[in-house]
Amino acid sequence: MNTPLVSICCITYNHAQFIRKCLDGFLMQQTDFPIEILIHDDCSTDGTTEIIKEYEARYPKLIFPIYEDVNQYQNGKSAEIDLYNYRRARGKYIAYCEGDDYWTDPQKLQKQVDFMEENSDYSVCFHDCMVSNIWNGICEKKSILSTDDDCDITVDEFLNGKNRIGQPLTMLFRKEVYDLNWWKLHTRYCDTMEIMHLLLVGKGRFMQFNGGQYNMHDGGVSSTQPDIERSWELCDDSKQMLDCTSHPAVKRFYIDAYKWRLDICKKDGMILEYWSTIKDALHNNFVTGFEILRYGLKRMVKDLL
Repeated sequence: MNTPLVSICCITYNHAQFIRKCLDGFLMQQTDFPIEILIHDDCSTDGTTEIIKEYEARYPKLIFPIYEDVNQYQNGKSAEIDLYNYRRARGKYIAYCEGDDYWTDPQKLQKQVDFMEENSDYSVCFHDCMVSNIWNGICEKKSILSTDDDCDITVDEFLNGKNRIGQPLTMLFRKEVYDLNWWKLHTRYCDTMEIMHLLLVGKGRFMQFNGGQYNMHDGGVSSTQPDIERSWELCDDSKQMLDCTSHPAVKRFYIDAYKWRLDICKKDGMILEYWSTIKDALHNNFVTGFEILRYGLKRMVKDLL
């Protein structure tokens, strides 16, 4: 068997509604290089496992699943869930896509690999995608950029939420620059942290073609999470990121996360949570905490006037 140039890594759990489109998106890729499809099924109970086995039987030399008997994510392994595939990947590059998302461009991998092969100083590249809201039927473009041309992506651009770039299903990265121990720096290792690390060790590229679809649905990990819970999770994530690097963009991301939580607490009338958030920020770091305190006081005074 030829050594694959790209390892497609897919994690899935109870994605029976989407997994066929996901797998078909992998299989339709038109490339002049070999690939492998690595799937980690985290003990699905809705028929996802049976669908994957059907595809595995049809493509035994291409699709290589792991079927868990116990859900690893719920069993305390959430921080390292991606590594079940990453550790066994044989490709020079890793392309990522979760089982409830899918690719729509048959040239997606070829376009990304062609760029990465010609530009060895880049660690990761992305493309655009659509975001489909299953509840209201709205499907819209993911990114909001001021240019229609391909462009470099720094940590600053990635962490600027206004751009809406860097969706994991669009990501292809160079395996040799990926440190399998990065997850140990975080108690909850999410895709934001993963992409941050990749952009800190090499250059990033955003390609304007639309190559996939991200689905927001009831079974998504974050799709149904209330804003107040997401805001605290984001504060914690950004604190862990700031502990890893003093990069100014990460510092700004951390401050903005706390400001967003204050806005949500104020909107929902959670005054005790409001002041507890400021206290937590001051405890973490006085300098950044003071900026968050100043914002919080201004917010309160403005609403009183």
